[in-house]
Amino acid sequence: MGMKHQTSKNSSSSSPTIRTTSILILALLLTSFLLFFTPPTHHHLSDPFFQTEDPRFYGDLREAQFAWNKLCLGPVLEKLKLAVFSKTWPVGAAPGGMERHASTLYTALAARGHEIHVFTVPSDRRSHPDIHEGNLHVYFAANDHGSVNCSLAFEIFNKENN
Repeated sequence: MGMKHQTSKNSSSSSPTIRTTSILILALLLTSFLLFFTPPTHHHLSDPFFQTEDPRFYGDLREAQFAWNKLCLGPVLEKLKLAVFSKTWPVGAAPGGMERHASTLYTALAARGHEIHVFTVPSDRRSHPDIHEGNLHVYFAANDHGSVNCSLAFEIFNKENN
């Protein structure tokens, strides 16, 4: 009987591909690592992403009388009149919550000339006078339990909208 002679496939032909792939992956990981952990060495001053104001605040944030976050909005193309119904509105410097973000947004929009009317209740559930500061108008429409009185809020809304 004759034996068939099988030629073994040379594994050296796939070795350069594996080697090249390994080197490329290693180079990519090293480059990513360096870009992630090294600070940028130059800034384009015309790019607003790199412009930073660093007014540091030292003290108790509960006593701060300013917004903790800051919005940078583009140019105003058209003045808007907005009515907003919000669950609560921050009173004083009470920290956190969505009402703080709403306050920052609507105050920034009012400062840009938009007329903002907010129908809400104070976050501390106490009686407060309505707020009218420039273009920002906050109407506190609370029921006996301290939550939003929807009927009263819509009544004020209809009065302001006419």
